[in-house]
This record gives sequence, C-alpha cells and structure tokens, in this order.
Amino acid sequence: MTAEIAVRQPAGLSSFEPRDFDELARLSTMLADSALVPKPLQGRPADVAVVLLTGRELGIPPMTALRSINVIEGKPVMAADLIVALVKRRPDVCAYFSLVSTSDTEATYETLRVGDTEPTSITYTIEDARKAGLLGKKNWQTNPGPMCRARCSAALARAVYQDLVLNIYDTDEIERPEPRPKPRPETDTSRFSKPEPPHDPKTGEVLDAEPA
Repeated sequence: MTAEIAVRQPAGLSSFEPRDFDELARLSTMLADSALVPKPLQGRPADVAVVLLTGRELGIPPMTALRSINVIEGKPVMAADLIVALVKRRPDVCAYFSLVSTSDTEATYETLRVGDTEPTSITYTIEDARKAGLLGKKNWQTNPGPMCRARCSAALARAVYQDLVLNIYDTDEIERPEPRPKPRPETDTSRFSKPEPPHDPKTGEVLDAEPA
C-alpha cells in the first residue's frame, strides 16, 4: 500500500513552522536533544535542520519529515513508497504511476507526466542488483521482489519528476558508512626494554659487567 503524506496542518499548529534561520536553529537544537527523534538525528542539530528544510521544500510537516527523511553521507533519503507518494499527490502533474509487472526477479513501473505524449517505464531486475553488488545484503536475500519494486519506483520518480522529488534517493540506494575503528593509542615500551650491555667502541665486543 502506498504511503500517503499529509501536506496540510491542523488549524492552530502553523506556529510550529520556523519563520527564519534563528527559529530553525533553536528548533533543531531542541529536537536534537529529544529521545523521541530518530537515533541518527539525536545530538545532531545540523542534520535536523537539513531534514526540516528538505521537508519544507517537499511540503512535508516538520514531525513527518523527521520520521520519514534520513541523512546518509550528506544526502537526504526516504523510503521509496514515500517518494512515489510525493509524485502521486500531484494529479495536475502525474496522470498515473502504476506497477506494470512484478516478480521475485524483476519489477516494471510506468508513469505518464501531464503534458507528455508518451508514458515512461523502467524495469529493474535481480541482475541489475547483482551488478550493483546488492545481493549480499540481507534485505535483498530475504525480500528480492519488494526490493526490486522499491528500486524501480524510486528511479522512475526521479527520472520523470525531478522537480517534485528533488533528486531524493531511496534509503537502500545510499550506503551507510561503516563505523571507523578508533586508533589505538601508542604505548611507550621504552620502560619495559632491557638496557643494552656495554660494548667496546673499537671492536664492538660486549664488555663484562664490572664486579660489585
């Protein structure tokens, strides 16, 4: 089922929209301190601000944006069904956006943008996923059909409706960076090493220790 995005706020809640960058900074700092926002955003007010601004450009209310948009490698990303929802909520731009065929090995979507004379379709196959190095991921091993549909629909939305989805990627299309191991502190081992015995400077022979 395609997710629907609310674009209208209930009366009386408009004050929650920041009106300038000072209000945005204060709101972002407050939300970043909350345990109720997604963990990747906790303690990161700058990322919260990016999510809120991205949501505003897409017509998504602040709290919906925080739940729906992630920031990975500096890029805003969201689930494929939400990307498609951004397109389908605009019938003045999108005449239709339909799943043509699907299986565990491929998916085909087709859409017609208002004003275009011909529809545009995209097919994404399990072979495409293999070439992209995705088949080692657990979600591709357990749910290949839904993953093909997600990739296909997000790609089609970006290809035809760049102005509506702002080149946002599906969460599966952006790799999360691997955590970098902290460097191990260097240990001074000089105090554990034994002093070298005295040598004759001319011959290099080890000299006997002086008697006590």
